Amino acid sequence: MWVQLLYVLSPALAEVSTNSTWVAVLEFQSSQNTTFEDTNTLLHRLSNRARQTTLETLPHTQYSILTKDNMLEIMTDNGVDLSCSDNSCAISMGRSVGADWVLMGEMIEYSERLIAVELQLYDTLSGTLLGMTEVRNKTIEGALQDIDASIQTLMTSAQSRIPQHTVHTPLETILISKNTSFTMGCTETKWKQLVTPMLPVFPPEQIHCTDNTSPSSQVKIQAGYEITKHTVTTSEWNKTVSALSADKSLSLVPTHHWATDLSAYPIHTVTWLEAVSFANSRSILDNYTACYTIEGATVNLIEDCTGWRLPTEAEWELAMRGHQLHQVAWTGPIGHAWNIPISKGGPVCQKLGNDIGLCDITDNGWEWVWDWYAPYTSSEKIDPTGPKQGSHKVIRNGRHRNSHSANLAPEEHAIGFRLLRHLEP
Repeated sequence: MWVQLLYVLSPALAEVSTNSTWVAVLEFQSSQNTTFEDTNTLLHRLSNRARQTTLETLPHTQYSILTKDNMLEIMTDNGVDLSCSDNSCAISMGRSVGADWVLMGEMIEYSERLIAVELQLYDTLSGTLLGMTEVRNKTIEGALQDIDASIQTLMTSAQSRIPQHTVHTPLETILISKNTSFTMGCTETKWKQLVTPMLPVFPPEQIHCTDNTSPSSQVKIQAGYEITKHTVTTSEWNKTVSALSADKSLSLVPTHHWATDLSAYPIHTVTWLEAVSFANSRSILDNYTACYTIEGATVNLIEDCTGWRLPTEAEWELAMRGHQLHQVAWTGPIGHAWNIPISKGGPVCQKLGNDIGLCDITDNGWEWVWDWYAPYTSSEKIDPTGPKQGSHKVIRNGRHRNSHSANLAPEEHAIGFRLLRHLEP
């Protein structure tokens, strides 16, 4: 929708097709607190040189370059600062101005004679790093020439890496209303009410909330969302991975074990990093914007994404509790649960779901969520996302809460995941 508002650096591009790829070159930033009076002038010079080289490198019939004035106008209208110093910000900025690609530059070293500049090119839809390069220990004129060569290499390489979109079977989801409050965690009274009828399976001395499921707290989830009806299945995983011809980071999994067809079984033994990578991949295939930037083991959430992501633990528990908020999430009525260890399971949706239609709310495998693992607190919370850092991620099941290493392949548990997507306000 931004295409009608944008201008380009060359009048020759005025006739460009609306199907062209829009490229934004953000204002270069400096990572050092320099005292030289000409720092800003140099950054503007580098930025403008990068835009001009980008314009001259890419085919005019397929690509259009946003001017600084255009970006400033759009961002001012939206009340957002045009400067960026990290990848998540740059991707969000690119999306805000309607760009398909965004190039950011950072001056990482600076003296009166020598400079060093880092360039990063991202695809805004997928959040993928298309290329990165550095220009080091150069005079200003030498750096400008090397930036020209580096941008030409980045853009030429990126043209062969445009993500391919594929039409395929949509994920089945359940809608969760916005502005919903609930009691998160285990409460002694409710736990005893639910478990007592199942005695002597649970001896009386075991009827209590565990340390990692209490204390309970009042939680409010403000945004509405859709969450997959069941965990991602082996079939859904393989179909998505097969459609990603240019992405080799995810692998197909076996669909049979001896005589058992695993197609409708939950995907398991998936690492947390593979789960968030799958969420990005599925977003791209469904023509949504990806929700994560992933660089090695570092994952950052892009706030304004429209695509799939892992639910937070609070979003997960709210969905599992359904409308009858007290009846599920820590246990469930007879007929809802698999009567087998949670490290094993069966095909999805073979047991009763909760009152809003979510399947396998108890005991068909562990599920990854977004949060780092930490003990609960009793304070009231709004849209909690867990600790800012940690060593283990939360894994959930209707009856249990546990943790597992995020970046190592699970060895003791079958771990799968559901996907969630925010609804438009």
